[in-house]
Amino acid sequence: MKLNSVPCGACGESTSKWLFDAGDYIYGNPGQWPYARCNSCGVVFMNPRISPNEIGQFYPKTYYTNELAGSSSKKPTFRNKVKQVLLSTRLGYPQVPPNGIPKAVANVLGPVLMKTPPMRRQIHWVENGRVLDVGCGNGDILDQYRALGWRTTGVEPGPESAQLARERGHSVITGLVEEIGLPSESFDAITLWDALEHIPNPAAVLSELYRLLAPQGKIYIHVPNYGSIYARLWQDRWFMFTAPLHYFHYSKATLKSLLERTGFSEIDISTGLGEVGWRQSLLSGAPENSLRRRLLSCSVVNRISNSVEQGLPDGHLTAVARKRKQTNSDK
Repeated sequence: MKLNSVPCGACGESTSKWLFDAGDYIYGNPGQWPYARCNSCGVVFMNPRISPNEIGQFYPKTYYTNELAGSSSKKPTFRNKVKQVLLSTRLGYPQVPPNGIPKAVANVLGPVLMKTPPMRRQIHWVENGRVLDVGCGNGDILDQYRALGWRTTGVEPGPESAQLARERGHSVITGLVEEIGLPSESFDAITLWDALEHIPNPAAVLSELYRLLAPQGKIYIHVPNYGSIYARLWQDRWFMFTAPLHYFHYSKATLKSLLERTGFSEIDISTGLGEVGWRQSLLSGAPENSLRRRLLSCSVVNRISNSVEQGLPDGHLTAVARKRKQTNSDK
């Protein structure tokens, strides 16, 4: 397979410095893939790279977005009651939140709970809001937004995943968001959950999403944190690196720079808890019958490691940014 040298898709710089070659330690794709750091903006990306027209063959049929996820429980469990309080008090949803112990827990532990994966994928309420999920997969997150009152649309390049989302009742377009020509200012919120790292031309895509946002609309981005200690420690063997499926890897600085370059303002980038992949990183490259793999695959160790991981910080970045309000000079 031919790899092509390309300019940086985040800033357009034509030169970059090779860092290392990365193998696929997750899905077993053969080969080594070169990653480099842009000499201008500092982002890390595959260069030379696989053509976007050929990358689809590296996604296995068992890739998680190709499978139908279980629907979220709507039962009034204690956890869901706490979530309702957080949605109301932290994100502005109009539903009347429960009182009593759930409210007390949410008020005391709110700052911590908002850092957990289930809450980091929630978005601020907009009345009669329209949300676009880019790389919507099987529609799991769109289900959650629809249940909260959003009008949902998804874009998904994978036909199998897109069909699963449609079967759940969502409006989903199969293709690339920068190519399908949606109307300007169509959405109050746009989300990219674990999607931006898969995109080979991030500046072009974010510029298009800026056009699609209504004035003062918000974009929400969730990506692995290449500035984390886990990425520095394991480098290409970091579970979240996921070569060759991830074209780009972002730190706080490079993600903020990209958002600024594509017009966004009021940028807030934070890290959360969990999703660091430390156990899987230790397994990366371990021989099939090695002591390390047998030990880490033990059910007891697996349960303990999952519990520990939920409290580890900085595995992913979540960025929230706003489209500027139009002024007379913009017209």
